[in-house]
Amino acid sequence: MDELLTLKEAAVVARCSYWTIREWCHLRGLRHVRVGRGPIRIYRSTLEKFLKRMES
Repeated sequence: MDELLTLKEAAVVARCSYWTIREWCHLRGLRHVRVGRGPIRIYRSTLEKFLKRMES
């Protein structure tokens, strides 16, 4: 099962701002982000895709 991270945790891992990741997810249509009660969460696999895009 793919691990879920809050966007704040993802921002620490990616070494970028919460808003950068949030905007990127929003532009992708929030397909891989679960929005439930509490903080917005992102799958680790989606974060890895984000990191690959940031490198290139």
